[in-house]
Amino acid sequence: MPKTPLHVKLHLGTMMFLQYAINGIWSIPLVSYLKAVHYNDPQVALAYTTLPWAAIIAPLFVGMIADRFFAAEKVLAALNVLGGVLLYLATRVVVGLDGSPQPVVFFWVLLGHCICYMPTWSLTASVALAHVRDADREFPLIRVMGTIGWIAVSAVSLIAAFYDWNIEKTVWPLWIGAGLAIVTGIYNLFLPHTPPQGAGKKVAVAELLGLDAIGLLRNRNLAVLMLCSFLIMIPASFYWTFCDDFLNEIHMQAVQFQMSIGQVSEMLFVFFLPFFLARLGMKAVVTIGLLAWTCRYLLFAFGNMQGSIWMLYLGLIVHGACFAFVFVTGPMYTDRKAPKRLQASAQGLLTLVTFGLGSLLGTYLSGQFLDHYQLAESLGESMHDWQPIWLWPALMSAVTAVVFFTLFSAKADAASRSDPGKP
Repeated sequence: MPKTPLHVKLHLGTMMFLQYAINGIWSIPLVSYLKAVHYNDPQVALAYTTLPWAAIIAPLFVGMIADRFFAAEKVLAALNVLGGVLLYLATRVVVGLDGSPQPVVFFWVLLGHCICYMPTWSLTASVALAHVRDADREFPLIRVMGTIGWIAVSAVSLIAAFYDWNIEKTVWPLWIGAGLAIVTGIYNLFLPHTPPQGAGKKVAVAELLGLDAIGLLRNRNLAVLMLCSFLIMIPASFYWTFCDDFLNEIHMQAVQFQMSIGQVSEMLFVFFLPFFLARLGMKAVVTIGLLAWTCRYLLFAFGNMQGSIWMLYLGLIVHGACFAFVFVTGPMYTDRKAPKRLQASAQGLLTLVTFGLGSLLGTYLSGQFLDHYQLAESLGESMHDWQPIWLWPALMSAVTAVVFFTLFSAKADAASRSDPGKP
């Protein structure tokens, strides 16, 4: 099979780099900035629910309009430019004229940005897949540029730390994200032309949300995977929402850059994932991934910046297993179990259950837990009793691992692989 021209791969890789850098620059440190302008923990959690809400709403927005009427590169351009403007406008409504927090107003404007941003992940994948000649070999190398983009912008916090500036407690990450979005939108106009994939097709809400794939849940193993993907997203949201706050509160330097260790680990684990699946099997790999979340939270619960800082770093490093063994294997298994006509719907259902409903519930609960374990303020900043905060998601993750290990049948999975006629 002929290879994709190098200039096309570089073009598509740059697209991925920029697209993921937009979210990478602001989503992690947002909690620290909101705390600096006196948002409480439930108000911070409310802001972070914009991402799961967008994961639920965005498929309707793109599926019903963009994917059926406009070329993908033009849709990307419009979404990114509009998203950049909305992200900038969000910075103007974080607090009112009197300096008091405006969590509800901020939520709605930020939600507008997220609704524009979330579809770009699937659209960039569609553009890349439409123009590579050997998807199995070439697409992973293009997609990994998105992770590299996320890591690269995380270095901003390290550069700022050299000048004794905690940029994460300022509005600058949001401003940079808004600027990146607009620049990316302009760049998108020069991408290879990609006609709309859904042109001429009927609009079906059930298909867009993946609801027509519900019948696939008669397969016990797929139902167990969906259930546990939902359950693990609840404790996982504690990490994605408040880990930056935790590490800043215990005075780690350049936190956003330090957390990018997890993205480096993620790339390595994704690369070696086929090796682990071949040797251990789906049941063992997912169980290890679920237990990795438990280990991470135990390491955070008992680690500190004195003699046990290694526990904090190890908790960041295991992100590769946490993410790849659960959130990469899930779509792979779903794709294998669904018939071709329902594969897209099955992936939509998994996304809705995991990054929509699971993340929404987990983000809300994490804010309630932090509010419950808040201590008296120190030097004008809120402090927390972090040990129980991390022990609760450790318990949730362990219970999810037990549920998956108990209910998922490796024997039935092996039988269905050997007999393609079985679901």
